[in-house]
Amino acid sequence: MRYGHLERKKLTIKTLSPVYIGSGLTIGKKEYIFDKEREIIHFVDMPALYSYLKGINLLKEYEKFLLNKSRNDLLVFLQENRVVENAFKSFVRYSID
Repeated sequence: MRYGHLERKKLTIKTLSPVYIGSGLTIGKKEYIFDKEREIIHFVDMPALYSYLKGINLLKEYEKFLLNKSRNDLLVFLQENRVVENAFKSFVRYSID
């Protein structure tokens, strides 16, 4: 399929040695949501989360959460502040199970 000067093709690649695909970026526990009951990990778009929390006046609470070293579960923070799971779609980049 062509997109202007770009062409899109489907390929199958056979690797002959181990391959690492990644950027080296690490994600801290305060940057993703782990739902243990449903066994799903939601990866958060941090600027979108910031905007969402600003819109519902939770930035001060979020700042306290970030600065508190003993609290590191983003899901618990969101639940304690009554952020419902339906709202996650506004700041979750993608999810895996």
